[in-house]
Amino acid sequence: MLKSQTRANLGQGIKCVALLAASSSLLAGCGDEGTIGGTSVADGTRPAVASNSALLPKLDARFDAKNGQPAIEDDSAETAVSPNQVPFKGLEGIPKEVLTQVIRDRDHNIAEPEGARTTTLKSGTPWVRGFPDGTAYNTYVIGNTATDICWPYAIGGKIRTPVLPTMFVGDWGDGTNNIRVYKDAQGWANVRCVPRTIFWNLPYQLQYNYTYLWNQCGSYSGNSGHTGNVADMLGGLGYDYAEGADKFGITQSSSTSVQNTLQIGQQFSTCSGVGYYNGVQFFNNQPVVFSGPDGIGWANAAGEWNYTTQSASIVTIALSHNATLVTEADNECYLSYFGGSLSSNQDYVAVFPSGGNWWLQMQALNGGVRAKVRCIPHSQ
Repeated sequence: MLKSQTRANLGQGIKCVALLAASSSLLAGCGDEGTIGGTSVADGTRPAVASNSALLPKLDARFDAKNGQPAIEDDSAETAVSPNQVPFKGLEGIPKEVLTQVIRDRDHNIAEPEGARTTTLKSGTPWVRGFPDGTAYNTYVIGNTATDICWPYAIGGKIRTPVLPTMFVGDWGDGTNNIRVYKDAQGWANVRCVPRTIFWNLPYQLQYNYTYLWNQCGSYSGNSGHTGNVADMLGGLGYDYAEGADKFGITQSSSTSVQNTLQIGQQFSTCSGVGYYNGVQFFNNQPVVFSGPDGIGWANAAGEWNYTTQSASIVTIALSHNATLVTEADNECYLSYFGGSLSSNQDYVAVFPSGGNWWLQMQALNGGVRAKVRCIPHSQ
């Protein structure tokens, strides 16, 4: 059965203590300043592997009665890629401030036609932080929702049995508005933060949310709790991602009356997986505008990049539409889906800016990985 837990509904507060009722150590620093190098699973302060099923509450309800039935995802747009030996520059993390951009005229209902007008962006400098394999982080504070928006732009390493590690980023709903990073020692991630002022309309990061399967093979879908005025970003992964059908992702709505939907699937090994997501609210009464492979517009018109690889060599893809590269000066990009095997430090997906443009990078040393990416223009 699908296990799910709703922690945030368009910014409504949920107390921190409700997060993981059976894992008090994960909340030990809730409301306090985060520290680098938290406890690991092996040191006895976290639940033992045998009791890892208690890390999240076991709910007997699916997402909702209507949309919680097993679903088969349409993979027809998936693009297979071959090795391209471009060095992974995303880990360098050199942010830069860009105060001007060229944006095109657009109709929000359709992909954007060519055209031009110029505006001046509000100031704002992104920053990044790496969380390496071998080090645990317990409630590390990386930003605050009053001023910042943060998400993991790269996830990799061994997310496998028997340790069943987790990693996620988000506002825990403890009343501090702090954006915290939790990561077990096993696995690695990189996090990007931007000031809210980098976007013209000052969007706001909501409390994080998650859904999971525990010892249940299958594929399920359901509502995220947010509609098309909120961009739901992949916020973390955990437990056991063993093969291609082990997945978690978000399908973005193009309507303020239709919710974004989640997909989670587990078919191999322990059939246990968790997916975290962060909603970023851009508007009250209109959908978010995206930059995608089909142009610029609402989610259904812009589309999302969708790639898979089984290559042990690093694969790097430039994000573009209509032969136009997606620039860091104009956009923020994030993962909306991950599927595949995370069995070593060389298994990963990352979306990052380098040389002024956005790139997707993937490596699959032990099977295959798949990623979907969306980008949001700074000017909405």
